[in-house]
Amino acid sequence: MLAIVDDIKKKCCYVALDFKAEWNRPKKEYMMDYQLPDGQTIQLGKERFQCPEMLFHPPQMPGLSVFGVPGMALKSLQKVPETCRKEMYENILLCGGSSGFEGFEKRFTHDLLASLPSNTKVNVTAVPLRKYSVWTGGSILASLNNFQPCWIRKEQYQEHGPYIVHRKCY
Repeated sequence: MLAIVDDIKKKCCYVALDFKAEWNRPKKEYMMDYQLPDGQTIQLGKERFQCPEMLFHPPQMPGLSVFGVPGMALKSLQKVPETCRKEMYENILLCGGSSGFEGFEKRFTHDLLASLPSNTKVNVTAVPLRKYSVWTGGSILASLNNFQPCWIRKEQYQEHGPYIVHRKCY
């Protein structure tokens, strides 16, 4: 079942550059048929762009400040010292499977630029195999000698429990 959902996500879903405009388009322009493995056909409509919209406008929850991906990127970039912020804006790398939605890169860039001064230059890179970028980065990090003291061994976790994470990482 999850494989079918993943296939629908990859083949049918997309990120709308302008969600409200997409919502108001004629139905025939976004409707799509998807054939299930058993031969049945289902029709997909607004959910094709509604689901990915959560990455840009997640539902608000009481007591929590929830941001979309561009908002989280902006908050992170604003924490970088101003002396190197310009360089960071020009070197944004999208990674992870959901960044592979058709239209994601364009919408991310559009939304980020809308929150910045008009003279800010932004360069967003989205490599084709970005769904593996996180794993690749973790693999590289795990192989570096200077990070060996950061790892928590099974015996340490069994002895100290989850508190070892706070002691070593914060």
